[in-house]
Amino acid sequence: MSYSLKFALISIILIFSEVHSSNNFLRSLQPGGEPGGEPGGDSSSTSVTYTAEYTYSSTNCLTTNSVSSDDADENVILVQSGATLTLNTVTVSKTGDASNTENAEFYGLNAAVLVTNSSKGVIFNSTIITNGKGANAIFSFGSSSKIEIFNSTITTTGSSSSRGLLATYTGTINAYNIFISTTGGSCATLATDRGEGVVTCLDCKLITAGKGSPVVYSTGTITIDGTTGSALDAQMVVVEGANSALIKNSILYSYSNGNRDSNIDSSGIFIYQSTSGDANEGIANFAAISSNFTIYSNSSNYGSAPMFFVTNTEANITLLGGNVFNYGSGVFLKADTNTENWGTSGSNGGTVTLYVKGETINGNIISGSNSSITIYLTNSSTLNGTITATGTVNIYIDSTSKWNLTGNSVVTNYQSESSSNIVQGNFTLNGNSVNTLSSFTFPVTSISDLTAITTSVDCSNTTPVDDDDDDDDEDDDDDSDSDSDSDGDSDSDNDSDNDSDGDSDNDSDNDSNSKNSNSSDDDSSDSKGKFLYINLLILFILIITL
Repeated sequence: MSYSLKFALISIILIFSEVHSSNNFLRSLQPGGEPGGEPGGDSSSTSVTYTAEYTYSSTNCLTTNSVSSDDADENVILVQSGATLTLNTVTVSKTGDASNTENAEFYGLNAAVLVTNSSKGVIFNSTIITNGKGANAIFSFGSSSKIEIFNSTITTTGSSSSRGLLATYTGTINAYNIFISTTGGSCATLATDRGEGVVTCLDCKLITAGKGSPVVYSTGTITIDGTTGSALDAQMVVVEGANSALIKNSILYSYSNGNRDSNIDSSGIFIYQSTSGDANEGIANFAAISSNFTIYSNSSNYGSAPMFFVTNTEANITLLGGNVFNYGSGVFLKADTNTENWGTSGSNGGTVTLYVKGETINGNIISGSNSSITIYLTNSSTLNGTITATGTVNIYIDSTSKWNLTGNSVVTNYQSESSSNIVQGNFTLNGNSVNTLSSFTFPVTSISDLTAITTSVDCSNTTPVDDDDDDDDEDDDDDSDSDSDSDGDSDSDNDSDNDSDGDSDNDSDNDSNSKNSNSSDDDSSDSKGKFLYINLLILFILIITL
């Protein structure tokens, strides 16, 4: 059975397990029920006032309940002031748009669940559903903010900027056995944004259907392990600036579609530096071990998209063995300039160091103008392909490794520890033979296993949630002036469609206990009905396009 079919079947199982886990769910199946780039949009504010339907400023627990908000710019749940909130078997539903997309992307305005500085959220067996522009599902913002989420389902259907898990300004999210689907533009399932953040995902199932919505969009540190993901209208992974993506024991698919009209960013894995200010400049890091990366063969870009494309940045790509790359362009790695105003024209190429350990690479390597690639083949690695250098290419081959030329090749310098380790056949190799390339250190030598943290659920001391009559003012004093010319996997173009039904709910005068009890049945069945139909639609799209 193909990996694609396995992924579709896994998704179906997950969806119908969600169906059977709810007593109210089947009653919701009635007629009428209803996937960077990444960040970008309006100018942000350095001071954000949060309003939440339910605010927690002290340690608390919410179990077997449904909570919702349909007001613009309002969080459903806000955890602040060093509090810890535990959710167990809770459905959280959010509709309504963010009036300022960047405040939603950077600070968590309008998110379903927001945990702020020094606070913590622990979520078990829950469902989070959002339908609104800038309605991120789970958001960790600020120093020492942390969220742990287990065995839960996340669905976002907003037109744009509605990610699954999003961490900013050093916030942290650890996820275990999560299913996430998104349908809008600039809606990565796993993302970090301005101020960096940390996201890990173990044994997750991830699907995106929108333009500019890769599975992983990193302006911080994102690690996945034992995870399957598919991007139906974007790249698999995007790394922006001096940040990292670490992929272990995972299977990723994409149609490799770029987020630019020129399609210059079309690739399986895209590494770049934008001019948005969302990511610090420096060396990007991508590392993979024992993983499978596939560009769908029926993609319109199948014959042209490189597996890796690097522009306007310096990047380390580390491949530690056991990886499989399936693609149709024949170009494994390309570093080149761009025409999208990322950097200064004429000097915005890519600088890449490719570290290869115990790996077989089938494909060509291209260094375009103003670009540089250095390759280290070690520990019985093999490169089957040609190298073309308009820019600079240096290659080192240790005594256990081999380069089999599949066409005439041009490099700047090459060093082989054995003359038999470069197999030219009938092809020519132009370049200087040197002995100066053997000193190097792998930037990543291993990727640690992710381990689910065992946390017990204790709701014995549950107290009523705080009423939301008082606005909760959190001043974000970070020096984070925004550049509305956001790039990458996101663009303000993606934010133009504003089609969610954010009908305002004026129930805020009720106390918080009555909110919890009165909204339970109707909100739960409506949101879960939407969840089923949305995910069946995603699966239909996925299956017919395979």
